[in-house]
Amino acid sequence: GEPAKDAVPAMLNLLKDETSRVRRHALQALAKLGPVVADGAPVLIEALKDADSYDHDLVVAALAALGPRATPVLIATLRLENSAVRQDAAQLLGKVQPEGQPAPAELGRLLKDECWEAREGASLALGHCGAAAKDALPDLTALLKDARPEVKLAAAWAVGRIDRGSAASQAVVLPVLLAALKDERVEI
Repeated sequence: GEPAKDAVPAMLNLLKDETSRVRRHALQALAKLGPVVADGAPVLIEALKDADSYDHDLVVAALAALGPRATPVLIATLRLENSAVRQDAAQLLGKVQPEGQPAPAELGRLLKDECWEAREGASLALGHCGAAAKDALPDLTALLKDARPEVKLAAAWAVGRIDRGSAASQAVVLPVLLAALKDERVEI
């Protein structure tokens, strides 16, 4: 409600505190407030850039809790130099973007990013967009041959979500999934 909204600026200010416990508590509170924090999205993006491993997941949770209101700032974040932040922004876009909404064009650009994590994040985000991301199918299909298995799997999942059940998508996705099953690496 309104009292919580009044507390948001103070909590956002706590993200600059030197004590990690103070930052974590502020991030947890901001995540619980959700959309009320929407005006603070740029501050959360700055926190994401600077987050240590302890704070990182909490910043991501706080941004995800904003829902669709985070979309403009996340799209702008896709252009940043930091590849890990681009990946997080892409994956968050997939989570906050309502299914059926057109996929942001910036996600398609990330499919060709030099950083594999950004390609993976963009693939997952486009998959969350469902059929509305149909224009990305050629680029996603090309990623099924990516050197990184994580990217291949994300692209396969996205193609399956976007082009649900079509024989064409099954024909290109199935070999990737079968190869992943044979891969001995735990992370795959």
